Amino acid sequence: MRIGIDCRPLSKEKTGIGYYLWEILNQWGKSEIPHELFLYSARHFEIPPQLARSNVRICKRVFLFEPPEVWMHTILPIQLRKDHVDVYWGPNYAMPVFPFGAPSVLTVHDMVYRVFPKTMKRVTYLHNRYGMEWYVRKCDHVIADSENTKKDLISYLHLESDKIDVIPLGVSERLDRPSEDVSDKRALESLGLKQHPYLLTVGTLEPRKNLARVIQAFKRFLNEQRFEGESEPLLVVVGASGWGGTSEKIQHDLDESVRYLGYVSDAILGVLYRNAVGFIYMSLYEGFGLPPLEAMRYGTPVLVSNSSSLPEVVGDCGLYANPYQIEDIALQIAHLYRDGRNSELAFRAKIRAEMMSWHAVAKNTLGLLQRVVTNRNVQ
Repeated sequence: MRIGIDCRPLSKEKTGIGYYLWEILNQWGKSEIPHELFLYSARHFEIPPQLARSNVRICKRVFLFEPPEVWMHTILPIQLRKDHVDVYWGPNYAMPVFPFGAPSVLTVHDMVYRVFPKTMKRVTYLHNRYGMEWYVRKCDHVIADSENTKKDLISYLHLESDKIDVIPLGVSERLDRPSEDVSDKRALESLGLKQHPYLLTVGTLEPRKNLARVIQAFKRFLNEQRFEGESEPLLVVVGASGWGGTSEKIQHDLDESVRYLGYVSDAILGVLYRNAVGFIYMSLYEGFGLPPLEAMRYGTPVLVSNSSSLPEVVGDCGLYANPYQIEDIALQIAHLYRDGRNSELAFRAKIRAEMMSWHAVAKNTLGLLQRVVTNRNVQ
């Protein structure tokens, strides 16, 4: 089977969708899948080492072109035809508008543009608003990360339920790899965190991640608690600079109790997860929510929003708060901090995370692609 894949999410600093594609390709490399992969992008990109070292046949097609959205609708369909792909997979919901002679599968990670449109960049909103609805109706099948996203697809776009497969995401081993020559202790020391207990939050600095309320709630927690004979905890914020004025607001709120580290390497992120007292994720809306699952893998107890897909991901292995109520968030932060890593909650969290693997995600995704090709051939 010849699989054509839009690899643009790998051409920049990886965030959620980039990691999603990276992990699946990595697992396909580990499994030595007996298929050909045609990897397309309008910009240079890297592939996982496991795939590069494998015996999987790879054809990497880079056509430098700006803007990439125009490339997708002009150059990409021509190349898909030339390569005679059997199926096209769009890991970020997009596909060419012009025919390319093969069935298609798209992954839709969330429905932010319908649920929280004001939290998006204008250009991204317009692309979703006028692109996604056409794409998901035109393609042969849709992958959703969660039951919540499937529900939203049916509710907002009126897709048939049997056109959507839910394939929950997995938790990665990539954060387990230590820095080449830096231990956890030295890494924390370099970050100024060696002497301080800390709570961690991770996410791109944009309105939907709700960081302003998290910081307000954390400061309220500090004011309401007594830390006699012990250091006051810090709030450590990790994430690339985003949009919507969030970065500026965060910078304004920074003080000795809140540290913003920006975008960090996988090695440092793993250190931060492993050593945090607890993890906070008060996003207003998520299609899945990988960061809490990553924290849970290290036995770090989590506090998440009681909305969208997050209860589906965390289950009964975490604490919940209303993401709009600062008082509620502060109260639950107190519980999170006092219970700590030795709690029953932390133990259950680690067990739940270990049940969710990228191997299963990759296997189920490949199985769906094969099924779509078989169905098209039968027709």
